[in-house]
Amino acid sequence: MTNDTDTMHIADYLAQGGKLTSPENVPPRYRGELLRLMSSFVDSELAGSAGFAGAINWAPGIKARIAASRITQEKADHAERVLDLMEGFGTDKALYERAHDWAARESRDSTLEAKRHGGDMRLSVFHYPLTGWTDAVVMNVLMGLATQHAVGELARCSYQPLAEV
Repeated sequence: MTNDTDTMHIADYLAQGGKLTSPENVPPRYRGELLRLMSSFVDSELAGSAGFAGAINWAPGIKARIAASRITQEKADHAERVLDLMEGFGTDKALYERAHDWAARESRDSTLEAKRHGGDMRLSVFHYPLTGWTDAVVMNVLMGLATQHAVGELARCSYQPLAEV
């Protein structure tokens, strides 16, 4: 357990650009926020992959099908890499992967606020269904922009293993 002087010491270390490198040296409050951040990323990637999988058959040609398949696979791969890090904090990876219906979506007419819905931590946009190839293409562009932003943020994370993913 840490005390205020240990926490302050770590805060100073991080403020000076220090990096934490293993679950063993992560203080409890930091651990909670780190796991929340990683869960949101993993849940969004799993929901994005599951939602995009159906778009493969909407693709107008073989090259578009290959691209949609690749996007689906890359989303799942990103989720797995971060979930592997979460295992180091005691997360049961197999249980986590099947804990939610990642393909579940709300009605197209639903109004979703920028808050969590259901038991997972996916971003709200991943609760909306894709209804055709145009939706899938637009969602891919938006996911790409959001991923660039998220990866940029993660690259500056003070938990080094996550920054390196």
